[in-house]
Amino acid sequence: MPSEHGYNGRPSRSAAARSTRRKKKVRLKKRAYVVFALLIILICAAVFFINHAGVRFSVTAEAGGPVPGLEAFVKGDPAKYTLATDLSKVDMNKPGKTGVTIKGSLFPCSSVLEVKDTIPPRGEVKDMRGAVGIEIPAESFFDEISDATNVTVSFKTAPNFKSAGTQSVELLLKDAAGNTSSYTASLELVDDREAPVIEGVKNRTVYIGETIAYKAGVTVTDNMDPEPKLTIDNSQVDLDKVGVYPVTYTATDFSGNMAKITINLKVEEQPIGYANIEKMNQKVDALLAQIIKPEMTDIEKLYACFIWIREHIDYQNAHAQFDYVNEAIKCLDGRPGDCYTCAAGFRALAEAMGFEIKDVVGTYANRHYWVMVKLGNDWYHVDAVPLYVRTYVCFLGTDAELDAFMKLRPNYYNREKDKYPATPKDTPVHVEYKNGKYVLTYK
Repeated sequence: MPSEHGYNGRPSRSAAARSTRRKKKVRLKKRAYVVFALLIILICAAVFFINHAGVRFSVTAEAGGPVPGLEAFVKGDPAKYTLATDLSKVDMNKPGKTGVTIKGSLFPCSSVLEVKDTIPPRGEVKDMRGAVGIEIPAESFFDEISDATNVTVSFKTAPNFKSAGTQSVELLLKDAAGNTSSYTASLELVDDREAPVIEGVKNRTVYIGETIAYKAGVTVTDNMDPEPKLTIDNSQVDLDKVGVYPVTYTATDFSGNMAKITINLKVEEQPIGYANIEKMNQKVDALLAQIIKPEMTDIEKLYACFIWIREHIDYQNAHAQFDYVNEAIKCLDGRPGDCYTCAAGFRALAEAMGFEIKDVVGTYANRHYWVMVKLGNDWYHVDAVPLYVRTYVCFLGTDAELDAFMKLRPNYYNREKDKYPATPKDTPVHVEYKNGKYVLTYK
C-alpha cells in the first residue's frame, strides 16, 4: 500500500509540499517576533529620548564652589523637573562623581555630577631668617595657603641649612587633584651664638601652706628663636617647711644657647592676720561668674554685688580691724560680719570689675565703715551692711541723702567730708525695701 514515501523510498510530492508550507510559517512567525521586538525597542528608545531630552547627562562643577542647583541639570524649564537626589550631601571639596536622579514628566532621569579641581593652590610667601644647623619646614615660608582641597608644601630642592648666608628657596604647593604652583622666597642663615634673655626672675618669699606660680611674671626672649624653652628646677623646695631654697631658671634656644638664673625662695611661717590675696581673688572670680551677666550695665553690676551681700550676710558686730582681705573672704563665704566686713566684700567685687573704690571711715565713737564708688565721672556712697533697711538703703547715695538720714540716726554717717569727693546732688537710682524685697527704680 502506498505511503507518504514512494515505492522507491522518497517522499511523495504532497508530503514535501506540506513540509515546505510548515517551514514558511515558522519563518514568518520568527520574522514577526523580530519586528515586534524591534518595534518595542524603538518605542522605548523614543520614550527614553523624549523623557531625557531636557536633562543633561553630566554636569561639571569646580571644587570648592557651590553645589549646582536643578537648573544646571535641565535644558528647559526647571519647573517641569524635581531633584530626587539630596545634593546638599555632596562634598564639593572632594573631586569625584555622584549619580543624580531627576524626576521628569514620565520616568526618572539619570545624570552625573562631577566635581573637578582645576585651579592650582595659592599662597602668600614670606622670606625667612634662621640659624645655621636648624632646619625650617617648607610650611613656615607661607603666611596663608588657600585651595579647595588639602595642600602639601615641599621644597623643589632642599635648602642648605649648614652654611651661613642668603639663598633663594623654591617652594611647591600641590593639591589633592595634582594641581601645582611654584613660589620663590629668600632664606638667610646666621651663626646663632647669643643666649636667650630671662626677665622677671627675682628672689621671692612665700608662707607655709601657700602655692607658688613659678612662671608668673617671667618672660624669655631670644634673638632668633621665637619660642625658647624655659625649664624650672624647684626640686629642693619644701613649701611646708621654713627655709631658703634655690630655684634655677634655664632658658634654651633652638641653637642650644643657654641662660641660667638661680634665685632664693624663702619660706616663712604665715603671720597672724595675713592677707591671703590669692584666696580672695579666687572667691571673687567665682562669685562674679555666678551673679554678673555680660549684658548688664555698670549700675546693674554694682547692684547685683550690693544685693548679694545684703541677702547673704547676717549682721554680727565683730571683725578683724583693718584686715581688708580676710574680711572680704569672710563676706564672700557668706559668714556673719559687720559694716567693715560688708564694705570689704563689696570693694573686692567692685575693684575686680574695674570700678574705682574709696574706703570711708566714720568719725563717730562707734565707727561706721562703707565705701564710695566712681560711676562715670561721679562718686556715690554705697553701704552694703543690712541695717536700717526700712528707713534708708544706701546704694549710689548722695551726700545730701546721708546727711538727711542722720536726722533719724544721729552721727551714723559722720565723716570728714573734705577727705572724700563730693557727690552729685541727685542719684540715678533709688532703692527701697518693700514687703521683704529690695526694689530698684531709675530716676
